[in-house]
Formats: sequence, C-alpha cells, structure tokens
Amino acid sequence: MFEYDEIPRGRVLFSKEKNMFFVYMDRVLFSEEFKQKILEEFSLSRLREAKIKFEEDEHYTTDKRKIDQLLGDE
Repeated sequence: MFEYDEIPRGRVLFSKEKNMFFVYMDRVLFSEEFKQKILEEFSLSRLREAKIKFEEDEHYTTDKRKIDQLLGDE
C-alpha cells in the first residue's frame, strides 16, 4: 500500500477560454516518454489540432521537501 504523496500524479484540464489542454504534473514525470503516455491515455494524441501545454504544479509532487513547505512543516 502506498501513501497519497508517494505516487507521482497530475491532472489534465481543458480551458474553453483558451481552447487548450493543460497537463499539470509532478516534476519526476517530465520526460518525453511520460508525456507521450499521457497523450495516448487521454486520447489527446489523436487530436491533431489540439493545443497542449505541459506544466509542473507544486501541489503534484513526491518531493518530501516541497510537501513539507506546502504544509508549513519546514
């Protein structure tokens, strides 16, 4: 069993205003391999005209120091 903060995670959102997908994720997932897997899993790779932006989000982190900073434990 894993704790919530032990698994790298993220979120895929769509902005109607900007007509763009935003993929927020843990820094450890920032590789072309993971990006491609995310695009395939969410069927975004089939959307040829889709605008997609990958971004880090400090709330999606497995870095213990960053978690402590977010929770005020440091």
